[in-house]
Amino acid sequence: MHAIRPLFRILAAAVPPLAAAVASPVRAEALERRFERDGVAVVVRVEPSAVTPDGSVELTLRTAAPASVRASLPESFDDRAEGFAVSGSFVDADGALHLNLSPVPGAPRLRLRPFPVTWEDASVSPPRTGWFATEPVDVAALPMPERPAAAPAHGLEPAFVWPSWQTVLRATLFSLAALAGLGALVWFGVRLARLRRLLKMSPRQRALLEYDGLMRRDLPGRGLFKDFHVELTMVVRRYLERRYGIRAPSLTTEEFLVAAKDSDALPPPTVGRLGAFLEASDLVKCAGVQTSVEASAKAAGTARAYLLAETEPPPEPRRRGRAGGRQARRAAARKEASK
Repeated sequence: MHAIRPLFRILAAAVPPLAAAVASPVRAEALERRFERDGVAVVVRVEPSAVTPDGSVELTLRTAAPASVRASLPESFDDRAEGFAVSGSFVDADGALHLNLSPVPGAPRLRLRPFPVTWEDASVSPPRTGWFATEPVDVAALPMPERPAAAPAHGLEPAFVWPSWQTVLRATLFSLAALAGLGALVWFGVRLARLRRLLKMSPRQRALLEYDGLMRRDLPGRGLFKDFHVELTMVVRRYLERRYGIRAPSLTTEEFLVAAKDSDALPPPTVGRLGAFLEASDLVKCAGVQTSVEASAKAAGTARAYLLAETEPPPEPRRRGRAGGRQARRAAARKEASK
């Protein structure tokens, strides 16, 4: 009984290491082979000696030779690494060549094929050369490790997470920029539509539109008599420029009267009435003559009566294309033939 107790102690001490060895995965150690002939050797080291399909191995080739002998390896190992793809290489300070090899998916075999090792002895004349071939070096293929099973769902409900202030700020700035761009497009569209509407108006229609806009502002009622007479005369001056081609907005009253008499576009009585209207407005604009709401209304009535008395210019003839011209000529020919 006393002899059995030490045996139990030995077994109890050996059980934990054995259990740990069984539970831990097998780790492949490095594989090293040495090939030598005529005093020239090459050491092949593969680390690790076994690789999974998604892993890689490091192949180290180190030559050893006397001082007077220079050993050389092949320039490329792309065709020597069977089942591998060379993904990188470098030479260390000791002259050893390091290659990084990755398994090719579906490769039936992983090994380093035999390769030649050449050498040259420069201690004799002429130099003596030679070579020898290595043996194949097999690399074990390991299966893919099993992925751990997904953790079971805990049945937790999703929780709302407030966005950060940076996210809120970026969203706010983006929204403001989008609104500003939309507002600019709307403003541009309204301005373009108004410009197209104004271009389609006759000079008198456009002048009456400007006149109505000026009267809605009620400048005399707010005591702005000078501003009212300036804008009222500009309504008439712009009409004269559009209707008769007289540059009335940029001329003084005297210059306008001279230009109107020289152009023969206006009859003398009309020129006289316009001159009296402009001179009366100049007294308010330039001379500072005091006026009243009634006098301003009378000047506005004079300007409106003149605009309403003006006749509309004849409409411009529509331009016809070649097809329209041919149709007009054919219609004229048919009309002439029917006479």
